[in-house]
Amino acid sequence: LIGAWRHRAGGVLLSSSGLFPVDKAALQRPELLAGRTPRTINMVTIGDDLLAGSSQEFGPKIEALIVYNSNPVAVAPESGKVVQGFAREDLFSVVLEHFQTDTADYADFILPATTQLEHWDVHSAYGHTDALLNRPAIAPLGQA
Repeated sequence: LIGAWRHRAGGVLLSSSGLFPVDKAALQRPELLAGRTPRTINMVTIGDDLLAGSSQEFGPKIEALIVYNSNPVAVAPESGKVVQGFAREDLFSVVLEHFQTDTADYADFILPATTQLEHWDVHSAYGHTDALLNRPAIAPLGQA
């Protein structure tokens, strides 16, 4: 607004992602997969993906799905296809959730998930170079 961005300490930070790199692979524990290769489905195309059959390009038909930290039935594009995909009789789905969501309505199993108050975590800040250690404030409730 006043051109201060041109001067040292003018207040502009274009991107901080390179200043605090996070090795997310270290958090994923790939050694626990024992040779298995899981797939990650894009939320934008989850409706089409759940309705797709096996093909050379797509790979095998999706027969099982684990959903966590998301509610695709409520938020993914083309909700009609998403509902149709989750409603498949031959799809085995597990949802980790705090509440009975639209996606949980279609799950074969719903497992309780911990809230941010109940588990350890590490958060990186958007637009800053800070990292935050999240310590549990309470013990997990119920069977979470």
